[in-house]
Order: sequence, then structure tokens, then C-alpha cells
Amino acid sequence: MTNKNQPQYFSDYFQIDKSKLQELGVFDPILDSDSRLFVEPSLLQYSSSQTFQDAYKAYHEKFGKIYKALSLCENKGDFHWNIAKNLIYFPEYKFTCIGYGNSIDGRGSADEFNGKILDSLYSVIDKLKDNPDLLPFAPYLEKGIGGDRISDMLQNIIDEYICDYTASIMQELGLNGNCRHLSKNLQKQYNLLKNPYSKSVIKFLPRDILRDITISDKAGDISDEIISQNWEIRKMVDKNIGDAFFKASKEDRKSRIFDELFADPEIFIKILQEIKDYDVKNYNLDNDKRGVWRWLEDAKNLDSNTDLFSQNIIVDNNKSLIERVESIIANFKLATEERGFWSCFWTNVEAGSFAHVQESYSQLVVSFLCNCSIGLEGLEIKKFYDNNQLITKFSLKNKNLFLYVKHSDNKQLKYGYEKILEKAKESKSDQYLYLVVNFAEDKPQQLKSIKTIENEQFCKIHLVDAIIQETSENMPAIRFDGLDISKLYKAYHKASKGGKERHKETDPIKNNIIKPMFANRELIKGGSVKHRANKIWAITTEVFSKKDDDDQPYNQDQINGRISNFANKYNLDLSTLKESAFYFQSDDKSETIYKWCRNFNKSKSDPASLVNVCAS
Repeated sequence: MTNKNQPQYFSDYFQIDKSKLQELGVFDPILDSDSRLFVEPSLLQYSSSQTFQDAYKAYHEKFGKIYKALSLCENKGDFHWNIAKNLIYFPEYKFTCIGYGNSIDGRGSADEFNGKILDSLYSVIDKLKDNPDLLPFAPYLEKGIGGDRISDMLQNIIDEYICDYTASIMQELGLNGNCRHLSKNLQKQYNLLKNPYSKSVIKFLPRDILRDITISDKAGDISDEIISQNWEIRKMVDKNIGDAFFKASKEDRKSRIFDELFADPEIFIKILQEIKDYDVKNYNLDNDKRGVWRWLEDAKNLDSNTDLFSQNIIVDNNKSLIERVESIIANFKLATEERGFWSCFWTNVEAGSFAHVQESYSQLVVSFLCNCSIGLEGLEIKKFYDNNQLITKFSLKNKNLFLYVKHSDNKQLKYGYEKILEKAKESKSDQYLYLVVNFAEDKPQQLKSIKTIENEQFCKIHLVDAIIQETSENMPAIRFDGLDISKLYKAYHKASKGGKERHKETDPIKNNIIKPMFANRELIKGGSVKHRANKIWAITTEVFSKKDDDDQPYNQDQINGRISNFANKYNLDLSTLKESAFYFQSDDKSETIYKWCRNFNKSKSDPASLVNVCAS
């Protein structure tokens, strides 16, 4: 796509071989759209790039200076307070094209964020007097500071290292800069490439430090786990908050954790230590199961490989703006339901499980296709975010049309539609459309409920089914990454028959293998549920491995012998183990096993059993 009004990958705009970027381990940014990825501080130390390993040390040294200043501070506003304040200046970092934002030139409330970080760090200095190395993790527990903010903070701190890395990659690619740039902290001069879509320069990041969900976004879950599996902390919680804590919803428990429990230094330190030691992996961009980056490639393929979205298809001077947009939606529906684009919504299947892309994927694809298709003089098409939900706005002759794209399993589907109806009824000229992408043969109840309140005069609802199909000549799939469509179709339609059928393959594994192993504290030892779950995954994958450490294949007798020994050691049913080999020989199941173990642990240690154990 050569249209400058459309987003482009860096590699496409500058005509760089994509395989070369992949070989170098470099993230290929989308130049006019922030990819929903974030730099995870804990991953820097494990990066294949020595530059970012050094950046990890610099990040912690920065917090060491902040700790020293705040530990000497006696009152807010004094000399040492101002030293710390000058060290904390983290505006939105727009050079790497990641995070949340209306566009790559998005603006954040930097002063508010910096003030919140400063107050947060100051409030915990006394608690950390014996553990200053935990200070960088304290903001993770602050309400309103998510992974995007932590990512921006980190990139600001290590800006010189990012610039050094960028300069080295440009040299590898044979690129000459066209814009003089001074780094943030040391004011070092670099000659970098200007982003053709903005006033910023382009800076590169390695793929292996990026996450779709950061530890800071999971801090509440981690804290919840610690409280659930630690008896002493559970007794403290029971005393301070009462039985209601354990009966509350997950979100309510997380809120209570942040509001009340961290006043206790011992609990606070333990939770921060767990967050620091949390086992984290970088996001798999090759698979990109959430579609945060591949959406553009998929949309371009759909545009170029069909005749549905070229401008001459939609050009009709007698059509109104809303009719033109509805024509695009109709073609998007045709492409998805009848020409195989449904397959781009789904990711590689595990044993009996599957997942579709996140909602922003659909929003970005539809917005791209609208840009491709509507050739109308004077029309302006813009994307903007409202509560992290992307909306496409069409403006023509002082009139606006707003297109909302939602997934049918969005819990706010009905509420969102009701709010749009309110806006539409209050507006004298604005128009609204509500496009819902559905993934279930049995339509979700909330999807059925919005159809009952639909008011086409103010906001018409359009439905597109991205349901997994059995491929044929008439029903193709257009995925290019080796998705096993037949396996996916079989698993999906088995799941469609109900909960018992959905878990038929995995229930025996969960209940007859993982559960008794987790209960065996003598052989499966560990200080946390996460640690023990990881140990179970490591043991089982080794038992069922088809190859030895030298990557040489085992014969079937060797595999059967190892499985038999494993069954005897852990007192497990041999036939169940043999039938379950497929599960442990496919994709990484560590997160699934961890979730199961958390549930085993919680059911084992409910408040009633806690009282009984303590009494005994």
C-alpha cells in the first residue's frame, strides 16, 4: 500500500527486507498507528541485545538515585523532594509506535502521571528502607498506573540506550538518517530517520522485550494469588477484612488489596518481591494471537486479494455517506462469512481450545478498509480512542458519522449501545453505526438483547459472523501462517455442543494428572502456586518429549518406558497418561496449568477450611 494516508509498516515504507529485521530481532513498527505492545522492564535483562541488558542496569540505577533523594526528604517541597521531582519526568514516549494513543502523536497527562509516581514512591520509602531494590516495582501497585505508563516511564529513562540501538540497526540496514535528534537525558546527538507521518523520529526496539500485557497490569492477580496461597497472610486478611474478602469478586478483591492490605509493611514487601521475581515471557509476534500487529498485514491482504474494497466499487454520487459506509460493512461481511476472512480472526489451536483476536484488531481492520474504499472529495476519516476503544469518525460538510466496532463477547456490548443511542438522540446532525463481530454459533445473550432494543433511526446494528467454518472450495480460509483449519473446526464445533463436550479432552488431564501432582507436596515442592505449576509443566513436558537434549528422536519403547515410570512415581493412571500425550507434546500449556493449579489451591483453601486448619 503506497497511500500515505494509510498506515504502513516501517519495512514497507523504507523498502527493507522483512526477513532481515526478523533476523536482527527488531520490531517492525507501524508508522501511523500505535501497536498495543509495551516494554516490560523485567525482560530487559534477558534481551539478546547487550544494549538493553545494560539499559536494565541503568533503569535500576535511576531508581537508586530517586530512592536516595526521597529517603533524605523530610517534607514535601524541600530540597531533596525537588531533586527527586526533577528525576521524575516521564512524558508519553511516541518514538517507538507502541502503547495506547489516538495516533503516534498522541498526548498524555504527563504532569499528573509524574506527580502520581512521585507521591507513590514517597509513600513507600519507609517500608523499603531494607529493600531499596524493590522501589521500581512500587508503582505497579498504584491505582491508575497501567502497563502503558510503566512502558513510557521505562523508555524515557533508557532513551540513550534506545537511540544507540536504533543507530546500530540503521547501520546494519544501510540506512542514513535525515533528522538530527538529541537524546532525552544526556543530550547526545544522533542522526535518525524522520517518521513520514509525524514530527517525531523513528526509534527501534528488540522484539524480545515486548509484551501485550505487562506485569503491572497483572499486579492485582499476583497479589490475589499470594494471599490465597499464604496461610499467614490469609489469617491476617481474615482478621482485618473478614470473610467477605474471600467471597468477593476478583475485581473487588483486587480493589481491597490496593486500598487496605499494603498498609502492612510485611505484606507489602512480600508482594513486591513476588512481582519482581514473577516469571514473564515476551509476546510471540510470529503467532500474534491477539492481532495487535498483524492486523495491518491481514487488512492489506484482504484489500489486495479481493475486488471488494477498491474505490471504484463504492463510488456512486447518489449514495449518502452512511450508505457508502454500510456498503463497506456489507462487503466486509461478505469477505468474512463467504470468502475466508473469518480465519484471520482465529489463532492456532491447543488441544481442544482456541481463541480469537482482541477487539482492537476488528476496529483497525474495518477502519483501514473504509480508508481504502471511500473516494469522496472533502471526506475526512479519523481514528480516535474513547476509554481505549477505537472509533472511526467520518466528517463531510460539517456532518459526522461515528462507526463503533465491537465483539459479541464484550461484556459492555449492551451498555455501550445504550450510551450511543443516548448520544444519537441528543444530536441534531451526527449519525451512528454499530458493527458487531460474532464468534459463536449460539448467539450470546447480550447480542440477542441489543437486537431487542435496536433503534435503526438513531443507530443501526450490523452483524458479521466470524464463525469457524469447514473449508472447501466454496468456503476457503486465507490464513498464511499454517493454521490447522481442520483441527480448529473440529475443536470449535465440539465446543459448540456445550460445556461437557468442550472440556471432554482436557478434563481427564486436569483432574487425573495435574490435580494429583499438585496435591503431592512431597514431590512437587515450591514457595508459590506459580512455582509449583511451572515445575509440573517442566516435568510433564520432559516425560512426554519426543526428542532428547541433543534433539535426537526417542523411539516409542523409550517414550512408553518413561511414561510408565512417571505413572509409578506419581501414582497416576497409565492409560490416561498415554491418551494425554498429545496435550504435552504440543504448544506451551504452562499458563493453562497455572490457572488450574490456582483453582485447585483456592478450592482447597476456602475460608471455612482455613478456620479448621488454624484451629487444628
